Amino acid sequence: ARHGGSTVSPHGCRGLTASAFSLPWRSANVGLEAGHVLQILQGGDEVRDIVKGRGEKVTLPLEKAGHLMVFRTFEKVSFALVMDAIKPLHVLDWVRPPEG
Repeated sequence: ARHGGSTVSPHGCRGLTASAFSLPWRSANVGLEAGHVLQILQGGDEVRDIVKGRGEKVTLPLEKAGHLMVFRTFEKVSFALVMDAIKPLHVLDWVRPPEG
C-alpha cells in the first residue's frame, strides 16, 4: 500500500522534535498499521531558477530528513514517533514508505 502525506505537530507547534505527532488522513482504512516505518522528507518547493537567468519555475527534489514509526491508527488520523532525524523537522514535511 502507498502511504504518503504530511505531518502535523502536536499543540500547534511550528517545529517537530523526537516525540509523537499526527498524520492526518492516513489511517487504517488505507492500510497503515501500528509498526509501519515511514521516511520523513523535506523539499519539493517551487522556486525561480535565477542561476540560468531565465527565471523559470523549478521544483526542488525531496531530501531525506528522518524516519518515524506509526504506533496508533484511527479512521482519519494516525500517530507516530520520530525514530531519527538528520535535519530539523517541520510541520508539513512529507512522509512515505522508505525506498529499497
